[in-house]
Formats: sequence, C-alpha cells, structure tokens
Amino acid sequence: MNHSPDAWDNMLLKDIIVKVANVELYYKVVHFYLQEHPDLINDVLNVLALCVDHTRVVDIMRKAGQLPLAKPYIVAVQSNNVFAVNEALNEIYVEDEDYDRLHESIDVHANFDQIGLAQKIEKHELLEMRRVATYIYKRVDRWKQSIALSKKGRV
Repeated sequence: MNHSPDAWDNMLLKDIIVKVANVELYYKVVHFYLQEHPDLINDVLNVLALCVDHTRVVDIMRKAGQLPLAKPYIVAVQSNNVFAVNEALNEIYVEDEDYDRLHESIDVHANFDQIGLAQKIEKHELLEMRRVATYIYKRVDRWKQSIALSKKGRV
C-alpha cells in the first residue's frame, strides 16, 4: 500500500487481506481504498464483510463523507441488524427520498433510533416520507403524534 502506483493489484490484495491476522490492517485497507480507489470500495468491503466491525466501517465512511458510496455494502450487511448500519442506511434512503426502501428497512430491521428518524422526516416535503413518520410513531405506540401528523399533513 505504501507503493500503490507501482505495486498495487486489486485481486491480489483481496486474496491476501482475508488471510491477515492483524485486524487493524483491514481498516487500513478500507482507508487506502477510500483514498486511492473509491470506485472499488464496495468490492473490498464485501470481501472483508465477515472480518470487520460494521459499525467501525460505517464510522470510517461517515467521517470521510462517503457514506452513500458504501450503500451496496451497507445493504448487504444490514441483515445483521446492527444499529449503526441501520441508521446509516435509513439516512441514505432519506437523502435519496427512497421512501419505499426506507419503509421496508424499518419493517425488517428495528434496531435504530425510531423516534429520532420519525422526528427527522415528519416535516419532510414529500408526503410519502411523512407517511413513513406516521407509521413509525404508530409502531412505537405514539398514537397521539401519529394521529396529529396524519391530520396536520393530510397523510
């Protein structure tokens, strides 16, 4: 990685990295790919998926301002129902205004700040996003807020 322009080979690195015992090298590889080859970040993350802490990877991507870049990886590991992964993916869906996928994510993976997300999207310009907020309030037994939002926004 120190001489990447001359010695880097994507396939070779992916083959070798999973055999490494030092866990910190996994995260160095993630940083390396973010800086040098962001177009291949999901490729290497999928190889490392069983080896890394998903919360830490999401944190690295968020700090780099590249969270949407890792969306395929985040979708792939969401089945683990990790709080940080669910939060990150829900955030991406809100930014993309993908209310169908957001609703699906909420239904299947409940390990996230439900009230926080509902408050974030209850004033969203899209009616469907406000409907998702109403749905979240209903799920967490905040009936008054759900009904008030339904009446207010004609949801």
